[in-house]
Amino acid sequence: MVFVDGSPLERIENAMNVRMTMTDGELFTIDELLELSLQKTEHKIPSKNGGR
Repeated sequence: MVFVDGSPLERIENAMNVRMTMTDGELFTIDELLELSLQKTEHKIPSKNGGR
C-alpha cells in the first residue's frame, strides 16, 4: 500500500508524491525507506581498492 499526497486520479503527477508505504502491516516513511535503501546499497558497492 502506498500513501500519496494528492489524488493521482485528478493529476497523474500526484503519483510522485509518495509519503509513506505499508508492507506486511509495517508502515515506512520516505526517510526510512531511503535509509534502508542506502544501507543495502552500501553493502553491494565494491570498494575502489578491491577490498584490500
